[in-house]
Amino acid sequence: MLTDAKVKAAKLDEGKGQKKLSDSHGLYLLVNKSGKYWRFDYRYAGKRKTLSIGTYPETKLKKARDARDSAKKMLGKYIDPNQAKQNAKQKQFEKTKADTFESVAMEWLAKHKAKWVESTYNGHQVRLAKHILPWLGSLPIQDIKPFDVLSVCLKIEKKGHAELARRVLNICSQVFRYGVASCRVESDPTRDLKGALAPTVTKNRARLTDPKEVGALMRAIQGFTGTHVVACALQLSPYVFLRPGELRKLEWRFIDFEAMQIVIPAENMKMKQKHVVPLAKQAVAILKDVQALTGQGKYVFHGARATKQAAP
Repeated sequence: MLTDAKVKAAKLDEGKGQKKLSDSHGLYLLVNKSGKYWRFDYRYAGKRKTLSIGTYPETKLKKARDARDSAKKMLGKYIDPNQAKQNAKQKQFEKTKADTFESVAMEWLAKHKAKWVESTYNGHQVRLAKHILPWLGSLPIQDIKPFDVLSVCLKIEKKGHAELARRVLNICSQVFRYGVASCRVESDPTRDLKGALAPTVTKNRARLTDPKEVGALMRAIQGFTGTHVVACALQLSPYVFLRPGELRKLEWRFIDFEAMQIVIPAENMKMKQKHVVPLAKQAVAILKDVQALTGQGKYVFHGARATKQAAP
């Protein structure tokens, strides 16, 4: 029988192409010019066969014996160890093929859809479909390297869309992290891309800080000569401080005239938390004014063409 020391010291005899060092019960070490290989000889269905177990030193003597014993147990159940090995490889191949970046990304989208507002979900879906999946979608997620992701982002950055490139990188990172959590990939390759994209240049938004300028804005709102619905939206804005998108999609069901407040449900908010806005008497008056025009529709400030549409 072999020992660890004998296996380690085994060398090919001069002038020989290969030699075998027997252990026991069909297990032996095959030594040739390219290395040392564990083999197990057995008979199945009346035929002599050989099972490749592994190479030394990656596979030590004990591990080789364990593999031989496992193969003998299969033979005791009338299972061919070589066929079992091929079946396992095929299953792993099919699993790897199924776990493409696209399949994991679609899972990730579906998993988080309930906690995102519709605009966030749609944004991620569009960016995946347009900027990521055409290049990474069909690749097994575990085979994707950092440069594969970087090349996708650089295509976008070179077109002058630096912020979009960073968003795409962030989406890829979230998909990979979901893949790690669900045991489809060992690590997130985007973690090695820190600093690889051009930094985003922060632009300060125009804002009014001078009371005189605020007064001029209020006078401009009062002097607006467009449609009455839009005029009401402009007049309401300083009283509620809602984001433009929130004001544009404000629904009548959110308005509680009795409690004098706007209650936007959690599912309509980005952070998934209910948002309550107290209403001043002036704000209530504006809403009651526009109610005569849009109260039969869904939105407070609907578009001119349909009562069920939000104002553009």
